[in-house]
Amino acid sequence: MNEDFKAHLEFFEELGIDGVRLEPEWRSRRERRDGTPIEPGANLRTAEPERSFRCLPAADALQAIRDDLGADCTRCKLHTLGRKQVVFGVGNPNADLMFVGEAPGADEDIQGEPFVGRAGQLLTKIIEAIDLKREDVYIANVIKCRPPGNRNPEPDEVEQCEPFLFRQIDTIKPKVIVALGKFAAQCLLRTTDPITRIRGREFRYRDAILIPTYHPAYLLRTPSAKREVWEDMKRVRAILRRNNCKTAYFSTFPLFNLSTCIDFRRSSGPLPPISLPTTFRIRWPCRRLARAYVCLWAPGRSPAASSSTMR
Repeated sequence: MNEDFKAHLEFFEELGIDGVRLEPEWRSRRERRDGTPIEPGANLRTAEPERSFRCLPAADALQAIRDDLGADCTRCKLHTLGRKQVVFGVGNPNADLMFVGEAPGADEDIQGEPFVGRAGQLLTKIIEAIDLKREDVYIANVIKCRPPGNRNPEPDEVEQCEPFLFRQIDTIKPKVIVALGKFAAQCLLRTTDPITRIRGREFRYRDAILIPTYHPAYLLRTPSAKREVWEDMKRVRAILRRNNCKTAYFSTFPLFNLSTCIDFRRSSGPLPPISLPTTFRIRWPCRRLARAYVCLWAPGRSPAASSSTMR
């Protein structure tokens, strides 16, 4: 690229111009919606602004996305194949953890909420097992309408629906996304690898960490796979604790001033119980000897009896 031309583009970029259009219609005279002419060279993007949700609170932005999708979406053929309603998503609009399944089932199609059947009840137990509640997370599906007979969604259906899922993810900005089942994982990661190969691994996805795992419906058919899902969810919990202590790591402990933390760098043996006049976190930063001691003490109580150990 010519250096002068490159410098010219960099100058426009500094002015806030993010691109140029070469199509002939962008060089022709246009009119605003009120009928007044747009002068040549005017900023057409300013003259005809696009609808943007970036400045809205997450809950309002999600509602705007829902409104765009519509309560009776007809973008693909599923609206002619017996679906009862659009199943958008449910949960905390500011969630750190998001679950993504493949499509609504029969119960979800009736109630209009994802994961409310037997698989949904199991998912709720999985969420509670990592010290969270269902209302703490956000739950959605790749497509928003039930395919007939609970078949896998077809490519044209995914193509029409997944942009709304992407907008949900970009609005919520979760730290961790759990893809439930083969279809959701393969769709999000654009891969054909089997779920047994990608399950439990960490992938970077839209500024989040994506971890595929088995679908709760599969666990109902194959209870022996619950152990593997539990290992995956322990990994999810560890990531949340590492990135957001206030919602996960200390969910069962009182909060305190971080300036009171005490670090133990090395030790030749186990750490003894420590008495302190208030609630403290005793951190062990060495990953090879990962132990965290929380010592809760109050007058009249035994420090040794009140100390707790977490792994």
